[in-house]
Amino acid sequence: MKVILVAGGSGGHIYPCLELAKYFKSKGDEVLLIGATNSMEEKIYMDSGLNYLLLNINKKKLKSLVFNYKKIDQIYKDYNPDALILFGNYISFSFALVAFKNKIPIYLHEQNIVYGRANKLIGLMAKRVYLSLPIEKDIYKKKSLLVGNPKADLNDTIKVKLDKKRKNIFIVMGSLGSESVNASLLELTKNLNTNYNYHIVTGKKHYESFNSKIHKKSNLFVYPYLNSLISYLKEADLVISRSGATTLLEIINYNIPSILIPSPYVKDNHQYKNAKYLTDQNGALLLEEKNLSASSLKNSIEELLNDNKRIKKIKENLKKLSYSNSRELIYNDISIYEK
Repeated sequence: MKVILVAGGSGGHIYPCLELAKYFKSKGDEVLLIGATNSMEEKIYMDSGLNYLLLNINKKKLKSLVFNYKKIDQIYKDYNPDALILFGNYISFSFALVAFKNKIPIYLHEQNIVYGRANKLIGLMAKRVYLSLPIEKDIYKKKSLLVGNPKADLNDTIKVKLDKKRKNIFIVMGSLGSESVNASLLELTKNLNTNYNYHIVTGKKHYESFNSKIHKKSNLFVYPYLNSLISYLKEADLVISRSGATTLLEIINYNIPSILIPSPYVKDNHQYKNAKYLTDQNGALLLEEKNLSASSLKNSIEELLNDNKRIKKIKENLKKLSYSNSRELIYNDISIYEK
C-alpha cells in the first residue's frame, strides 16, 4: 500500500502523524509525509528517516493556503497513493479538496474532543474519521471510530534516572512555554515542599528569564526543553501541564496523575473541553488559569500527592480510557477498506 500522510502547524497534529507513518513503514508500506516549509514539521520530518515533501505555503495568502491545485494534483499523479491520511489544519484541507476530486480515499484523524474548523469540512469528504477522544454529538458518528492517539512505542523512549527518594513533579507548558503560568511558578519556588522534586520545563523562549529569577533549591530543576519528554513524564508521580491533545493523550496512555491548566487562548476553547472530559472521568484535576496562583497550585499539588487512594483511582480510570494499540487499529481499518 502507498500512503500519503499530511499534518502541520503544531505538535498535536504532527507527532501522531509521524508515529502512524512509522507504523505503516514497519509493515512494509510506502509512506510519504507532507508538510510546509519554515514550519515546526520541517525539522521533525527531516530527522524522521522517512520520505517527506515540504511545500512553500504562505499562511497569510488565501490563494497559497487553498488553491494549490496544480501542485497537489501533480504530487498525486507522481505518487499514485492508495490512501490519504490527514491530521488537520489548513494544509490538510488543501490536500483533501484535490484528493476528493481525484477520488483518492481520504482518512481523517481528529486529536481533540471537538472538531477543528478544517476537520469539520474535511470530514464531509472522508471515508473514515478516527477520534482520539469521544466527541459529544458527533456530526460524523456514522463513519467515525474511536481509536485514541497514535503514540511512540515504549521501546522508542529513552531510559531516564530520577531521584526516587522524593516524589517527582514535572511542570510542562509546551514548547513555547507560558508567561502567565511562569509568574505563578516563580512565586511557588520561594517555598517548595522538600518531599518533592520539582522539574520545570519553561520552553526555550522563557528559560533565561525564568532561570535568572528562581529561588534556587536542591530539589528544583529547570530546563528549556527535554528531548523525548514522554520518557520523563511516564516516570513522574505528577504532571502539571496544558491540555493540548498530544499531552492529554500521553497522560491517558501512560496513566499519569495530572493537574491540567488549559490555555484560554486557543480556538474553540478546545483545551478546556479536553481537560473537562478527563476530569469528568475522575482522571485528572482541573485548575483554570483565571484561578491560578502559587497558592492554588501548591494546594492542588498537596491535595493529590497526599491522597494515595485518589492517585490509585486516577490511574485506574486513565487505564480504562487508554488505547495502547491506536496505530494498529487505524492500520487494520484502512487495510480492510483498501484491499
